[in-house]
Amino acid sequence: MLIHLHWYDKICSFIETGFMNFATGALWVVADKVIKALGSLLVGVMVTRYLGPTDLGILNYGLLTMTVCMGFIPGGLKYYALKELSANTDAAYKNFQLTVAQLLLFTGLGFLAGLGMLSFFSQKNGFLAGLMVLLSALSYPLYALKYRLESVGDFKRVVLIDNTAFVLASLAKVTVVVFDWGLLAMSATYLLEVLLVAALLGKSLAKQHSWALYAQAARLLNSKDLLPHVRSTLPLLLTAFVSTLYLRVDQLIVAGYLAPDQMGLYATAMRIQEISSILPVVLTTALYPLLARQYAMPNGHAFVQTYRGMLSALVYAAIALIGVVHFFSLEITTAFFGEQFKDTAKPLSWLMLSTFTTYLGFMWHAWMVLEGQGRLLLRSSLVSIALCFVGSMWLVPRYGIVGAAISTSTAFIVSALYAFTLHQPKVFMAHVRHALLHPWRNLVGLYKVVTQPAT
Repeated sequence: MLIHLHWYDKICSFIETGFMNFATGALWVVADKVIKALGSLLVGVMVTRYLGPTDLGILNYGLLTMTVCMGFIPGGLKYYALKELSANTDAAYKNFQLTVAQLLLFTGLGFLAGLGMLSFFSQKNGFLAGLMVLLSALSYPLYALKYRLESVGDFKRVVLIDNTAFVLASLAKVTVVVFDWGLLAMSATYLLEVLLVAALLGKSLAKQHSWALYAQAARLLNSKDLLPHVRSTLPLLLTAFVSTLYLRVDQLIVAGYLAPDQMGLYATAMRIQEISSILPVVLTTALYPLLARQYAMPNGHAFVQTYRGMLSALVYAAIALIGVVHFFSLEITTAFFGEQFKDTAKPLSWLMLSTFTTYLGFMWHAWMVLEGQGRLLLRSSLVSIALCFVGSMWLVPRYGIVGAAISTSTAFIVSALYAFTLHQPKVFMAHVRHALLHPWRNLVGLYKVVTQPAT
């Protein structure tokens, strides 16, 4: 009993003196990612089992169309808006109003695109995609409030809004399954989450009496300043679009060449792979503020110790994950999703091979941001898109979803290796080599850094 209490005290001490040392904003962001990852896993299993491969493929076609056509826009404008709001000048606020006007403009374009898809597509998958594009576009203007909240560090409210909508939409999904309401009702739950976020943002906006912002933005739609503003933000939107395409080009090709049931099987494999990224996302989000502080210090020893500790944690987690999925992919897919998804096992095994370089890529990405080399991120993404597109176009018609998985995994690995050569490759590979050869030393060092009191 004393042993158990000893370890309990150790865990409590770690939480109190370590994890709680990080910025409150980062903690809320981490909490958001953990809740959504675990919730998506639990509810996703139920939804996948309920819909089966064919209906799941149709649903994913709609979600894919919505994301690629319009879904990247709020995220693409986010950091520009945050920069202007942080400047706190009249000129900067005018630029923020133009950004809101741009969101209004995209809402109109999305509405027209959705109506067009509803008119021209009679098939169930096309109709569903049009409906999703149309309704999701209506929520874009309210993202301006999200920008405002994040600009003042109010991550708590942002996370509460997002997760309230997520939980309510998840309960709606469970309800659809329990009462067997079918595919269209299930599709509505995904739109419900978007609309709930918009409604909660709108409620918060009403409390602040900030509706005048939209009247001002609407007047700027006829302004001569709007077109130059759109041109200035176009690179940001292009980068967001490329990032979106980077993760979905293989699914677009699968949707174009194969039947909906194959799309459903492949989307399931991709979802499992995406869930596996929760560890590097949480780790880099939680520790990035610490890394940034250490990077700014004259003595780089603390930064190297933390960085190598994070690398060791991720590379050995990736190796373990690849091994488990390789040997037990069939058991994992059938245990979670049932026998009808047994054909997901083989593409899943191929997709997971890229986990090692993907985990390294998170750490490389963090380093590039600190080094001010953000343009290199876009270059590596473009290489991955080109490789994945060419590989999928050749392999998918011949080998189906297994071909898509092979081309995607290969593209991720090759583009990551290419990216690692773009900026001081000897330095980064020295960190990787040390992480592989001295994991215990690095993990102990990371533990000491995390648990020491903040200064």
